Amino acid sequence: MNDIPLIPCLAFAYIFGLFDLVNSAVGLFLTLLDLCFMIFYLSYDEELSIDANSVYALAEKRIN
Repeated sequence: MNDIPLIPCLAFAYIFGLFDLVNSAVGLFLTLLDLCFMIFYLSYDEELSIDANSVYALAEKRIN
């Protein structure tokens, strides 16, 4: 969530002439893309992930 405060900073940088319109648009797009990926990451279902303990137990069983 540390990229979200970047959105107002982009506007101020554009107002003060530190950015041109293309760089501002790219920065805004990347910030919003990062926000979308963060939301997808936070909504990830843990039940679909692989349990490391079960993988370790299966590998240990296979070695023995």
